[in-house]
Amino acid sequence: NKEGEIMARQTFSTHGFEYTFEDNSGEILAAFQNALERGMESIGQKAVNYAVKSLRDQKAWDTGNLASHVSYLVDGEEVYVGVQGVEYAPYVELGTGKYVAGGSPPWVYQDDEGNWHWTAGNPARPFIVPAAKDHTQEYRDILEDSLENA
Repeated sequence: NKEGEIMARQTFSTHGFEYTFEDNSGEILAAFQNALERGMESIGQKAVNYAVKSLRDQKAWDTGNLASHVSYLVDGEEVYVGVQGVEYAPYVELGTGKYVAGGSPPWVYQDDEGNWHWTAGNPARPFIVPAAKDHTQEYRDILEDSLENA
């Protein structure tokens, strides 16, 4: 072997027996990493499904735009679930107007067609936080299963 290279296989003899030891730690580490990534991807997909189902169940659905922008990102050992590109997503998740702590009084606004509307706001219809927090045991099980079947 070359200088500085770690031997992956080592053989020695003693008392008339020959023993060979092979270092498979690289393969084991790669299998573990792949299983971890598969598990995290599965958790992300499952969380998105829960968020979309929550939007439907709460009737926070008109065009489907919000639901179609719910996504996840796996970053190492973290899974992030959120919405990109939909400016009103926080208002659905957290509520608006009088329904928010320190919220505002009722107001009037004009829509794109020129119609006027009065509103006191909308209550929160959380879909991201419950998708993340209400299923932690299931997510642990998914990850555990993925690692056990690596």
